[in-house]
Amino acid sequence: QLSLESHLERATFNHVGDVKTALVRAGIGVAAVAPRASELAALMSRRHQIVHRADRLDVPGRGKLAAASLSVATVEVWVAAVDAVCRGIVAEL
Repeated sequence: QLSLESHLERATFNHVGDVKTALVRAGIGVAAVAPRASELAALMSRRHQIVHRADRLDVPGRGKLAAASLSVATVEVWVAAVDAVCRGIVAEL
């Protein structure tokens, strides 16, 4: 248990393929991922932008930076996608 927790604290999932690989390695089917793959990919892309670009959009002009916008509706779609995938995984266990 401790070894698994330690590994997962350092693990990152940069794209949907990483999630599928982790599930397969754990002996869990990936069927729950496919219906929500596009939403998960968008979420992971945004996470990458936050981590590596501080969620900024470069605006032309010296010193002009703007934060990327994010709608409540988009967040709700992402939350629903993660919830659906998690529920699908739990159903397989």
